[in-house]
Amino acid sequence: MKVRNFYPRQVLRKLQGDHATLDKGQVAALRYVILKGRKLGYSIMSGPTTSAEDLLAATSKEAAQAIFANCTTRIVLHPAV
Repeated sequence: MKVRNFYPRQVLRKLQGDHATLDKGQVAALRYVILKGRKLGYSIMSGPTTSAEDLLAATSKEAAQAIFANCTTRIVLHPAV
């Protein structure tokens, strides 16, 4: 995906779902929808797919960082209210 100043809605819809890694274009599109999503009628939620129990079971900061490094990211677009 190219890095652009404007992203059409169909490109933003392709961001929705699970992602192991994001390329530069996807990161730029994600930043765009975070900044301009209300104008387009979207709100965005993103976060890791790990459970809270896994993170609470981590015995150290390094273990928690390893869990985050190995998890995928879920991006969800919602119609803005």
